[in-house]
Amino acid sequence: MDYFNDVLTTFLVLLCFNVETDGENRLSVMEGTSVTLESGVSDIHTDDVIVWRSEHGDSVIAKIDRGTKVFTTLDEADGRYSGTLELDSKTGSLTIRHIRTKHTGLYHLDITGNRRTVFKRFFISVCVSDAGSDGVSVKEGDPVTLHTDVKINHRDIMMWYFNTIRIAYINGVQKICTDKQCPERFRDGLKLDNQTGSLTITNTRTTDSGEYKLVGGSNSGKIFNVIVTAVTSLYLCTHTLVTVHLCLQVCLVIQMK
Repeated sequence: MDYFNDVLTTFLVLLCFNVETDGENRLSVMEGTSVTLESGVSDIHTDDVIVWRSEHGDSVIAKIDRGTKVFTTLDEADGRYSGTLELDSKTGSLTIRHIRTKHTGLYHLDITGNRRTVFKRFFISVCVSDAGSDGVSVKEGDPVTLHTDVKINHRDIMMWYFNTIRIAYINGVQKICTDKQCPERFRDGLKLDNQTGSLTITNTRTTDSGEYKLVGGSNSGKIFNVIVTAVTSLYLCTHTLVTVHLCLQVCLVIQMK
């Protein structure tokens, strides 16, 4: 019986630590901003080998191998990634800075080790800002501030619009979400700066992506194109109820046999 328990324990450990994921995460970012491709792991194991590949030539653009002490980012032959790549030494996540339309495409992440195997794919779409507008990219859940770059006085009348919905109004006093559609969308997640009229979205969601326009004041007509990118997380099965249930099912099947 002890032998059976040892075998069962080993089987469940292997089941719970060899995880394979093959999903495609689609991200849209404004040209000139930065985007981080999240590895989904909180720590790199000593036996992990992390490899990032780009569809452009299917070449390796970043690699971490603790065993051979490799920690590097690599450029393509055409120089498209020169000075733009940054690796997170703790998680292996990859950041592309000052992104351009030439960086649009598919990116692959492979993490291999004795305790886990992870495969992830990301498709990045890089959007070009319209003339006269500012592109702003933010991760879902993070706050973002749209700066007016002016100081207001008591005579100023300023309004913020999200697409066609008026979401904030300043005329001596602040009024937020006076439009009936606004509370449903932003749920008290907006703040105004008393001195500048700058607008902060405190807890961004992907549905907050769109055009924000400032009307009134010396910077009237200023436009922000905001893109909120979804954050995806990968959890090892020891952290999920689904896998615990699966493990218990396997236990029961083996015991019945």
